Amino acid sequence: MQQGQLPDKPLRQSGWWKAQEYQHFAQWYSTYVFARKIIIRLRMDGETAGHQMRLMLDVSCSRLRGFIDAAHLGSAMKKMAFYHNVGKSRCLGASTEPFDHKKHGEDEKAIEEECIELKVKVALLSAEKEDWKKKEEDWKRRESELKAEKDLLLERESDLRAKTDLLFEKLRKSFNPEDPWKRILHSYRLETLPSRQSLARFLQIVPDGLSIPLAPWTFTRLEATESEHRRAFTCGEPGYHCQMISRQIDLLLDLYDKPGKIDWTENAWISHWDSWFMETISFCLPDDCPVVTGRDTSYYTSTGTKRPHSVLYVLPELIGVFRGEEKRWAGTLLAGILSGSGSEKAKSPLVELETKLVWMFYGLEYILGYAAVGPEVFVVALHEDSTGLYKIGKSRAQQLLHFKRDTKGSLPEILICLFNIVRIIPVLGRICRELGVERDIVVFESPRKTVRLNGFKPVKKTYDSEEAWRNVQEIYEAIGLVNEIVIPEAGILLDSQHEYLLRGANIERLIGHQEPVPGKKKGSHLFYPRLSYAAKPRNGPELIEALLDTIKALEHLHKLGWMHRDVRWPNIRRSFDTGTWWLIDLDDAAMSPQLSAPKHLAAASHAPELSLGSGEHGKEVDIWSLGYLIRQTQQLEAL
Repeated sequence: MQQGQLPDKPLRQSGWWKAQEYQHFAQWYSTYVFARKIIIRLRMDGETAGHQMRLMLDVSCSRLRGFIDAAHLGSAMKKMAFYHNVGKSRCLGASTEPFDHKKHGEDEKAIEEECIELKVKVALLSAEKEDWKKKEEDWKRRESELKAEKDLLLERESDLRAKTDLLFEKLRKSFNPEDPWKRILHSYRLETLPSRQSLARFLQIVPDGLSIPLAPWTFTRLEATESEHRRAFTCGEPGYHCQMISRQIDLLLDLYDKPGKIDWTENAWISHWDSWFMETISFCLPDDCPVVTGRDTSYYTSTGTKRPHSVLYVLPELIGVFRGEEKRWAGTLLAGILSGSGSEKAKSPLVELETKLVWMFYGLEYILGYAAVGPEVFVVALHEDSTGLYKIGKSRAQQLLHFKRDTKGSLPEILICLFNIVRIIPVLGRICRELGVERDIVVFESPRKTVRLNGFKPVKKTYDSEEAWRNVQEIYEAIGLVNEIVIPEAGILLDSQHEYLLRGANIERLIGHQEPVPGKKKGSHLFYPRLSYAAKPRNGPELIEALLDTIKALEHLHKLGWMHRDVRWPNIRRSFDTGTWWLIDLDDAAMSPQLSAPKHLAAASHAPELSLGSGEHGKEVDIWSLGYLIRQTQQLEAL
């Protein structure tokens, strides 16, 4: 603490500070009393007495400056003068009145009594100071104890981590480092996808030369089954066999040995089929094909708001390439699936696979799945269906294989089917990445609006302000791009509606709206069609197609006297079914010419007229943007 500076407020309010304050004040006051006695006894005149008093007080005050500031000292002096009724003129000898010894004697007595009281206070505060010191020592001791406890806990945590690492290391070493499973997967890796027509045969055929060594105990249990597919499995040696695969097969054999009731509920079969398909496939896939599974969720499942029972996603894109549906046992339901007809077929898991899937896998021939009815299961291929009332987004399920859980002899056959599915899934994931397959449910947020994509339903754009919502409504109405239609309950437009909206210029249409409610609900618009949000030209020919389609859309706007003003690749999207490129987001469109430009448009990606000078500009800003599109695709092949 510097001289003349008060300590922090909590310290000034503490007993220790008050003790120090009274102690120094008592010293100063003693100096004052001593000076008065000298003045009285020496009978100094007023001028000399005042000089001596000021001199002595200055000496005393200099001792206090390191502890209290001038304002605090002045306040203390005023209190002292007030309580003892010592006027400035009498103290400093400014008065010429005769000296009254009797009165001064009474003052001295009062001063001495006051000094005794101050000494008592100093003693009390000194005791309080000692108490505070003891408390401080207790706090420090407690702090050191807590620190020691913390160090002990950290040491225990370190010991536990070391023990855990040791246990994991022992567990890892317990598995054969020469486990042949990875080598087998690598040997039978697929480079191309089997065709859908030959898929059923591919799944049930044992690959040539396949030999999966199992643990002796597992092989003995599996050998008891009667199936020609047993030849794919051999009895491994104690130091050379697929240990983890053997344990998974033991788990599946345990499920067979566990008595099950055919009339179990739907939920009772969930864990059974999860173990058979999702867990076994996830466990057996190679390391370069990471996957995760999900159940009863609509996120990233290509199902819209509907929730499939089970989905296996390929990472990192989270594309669901394998899915399943389960139903409780019903003889009529099974008969409907086998015959492909009947009223019960509409309630079957096979139909649920079809109706829940929104086909987003354009360029991919099929994905895989299963449909289970109690103890019986169908392995299926899901593919695009362009027939019927709906133009896009629909899928069909093709039955491939049929297995019964209560027939133990079918276990090796199911294992071979799972092995071949494990070979196909990495190829599906690679093709999805190459084609740029997108998720069906996506939400984009920007400073002015939120865009939600949900399958092939109309695109919903919610605006943060009522002014922005009305501005978009007026722009699309003025250009003639508003087509109010009745949207079916399923949310996907009918074939006739789809064909109608695709006529004319390739610019998105506004087909519905929801007006804002001040303070309660934001306004939104519905646009059509749903377009690809990630597709960009991959080569020269595709770039030329994209530019020609964009020029066609801009030509339509310019003929009407309008300009887009925000032509960028994020606002040029590709159609899923026709492959044409569409112009979207006319939020900043305006009549040409304009004297000012929107302030939120970035200067780096827009024409200079939109950011320089007065901002006066016309249709030429869209032509500049076409050149900027080409500049952004310089990495493509030469045209």
